[in-house]
Amino acid sequence: MKATLGIEAIGGIPQHFPKTGIEIIDTTFDPGPPRFWVARITGYYGTENFKREFLYGKRDYSKSNSKGTRGIFVWYVLESGGYYEVSSPHSWHSIERYFCKVSEDGEIVRVDRNEVDVWCMREVMRKAKEKRDGQRQQTNDGD
Repeated sequence: MKATLGIEAIGGIPQHFPKTGIEIIDTTFDPGPPRFWVARITGYYGTENFKREFLYGKRDYSKSNSKGTRGIFVWYVLESGGYYEVSSPHSWHSIERYFCKVSEDGEIVRVDRNEVDVWCMREVMRKAKEKRDGQRQQTNDGD
């Protein structure tokens, strides 16, 4: 099942104003990572961090204000069977980060980090078992 998640890109999509020279500043200084993003959790990176695959979203300007500073939404497609981490700005000064998954009914359900940790550990164990089974199969084929 799939679901769509919309995040307002508050202050996250750079605007270029040729008359003020802002485009020179934008190309000279890296503005840093965006404040909004969605990433699929793919496993562990090190001992405590998650490996993440960042998703590309589709921008929707239909509700944007005239300056493009509010009302721009980025829509992401999430699929069931995995877990996601979301960074969603609620204002210029507040960003909410959370984990979620897509239920079999196509609903986006928030989950806690413990549930994601348990899933990651199961994935690590499953992949290790597949690797061992594959090595055993190669050994048996060689006899």
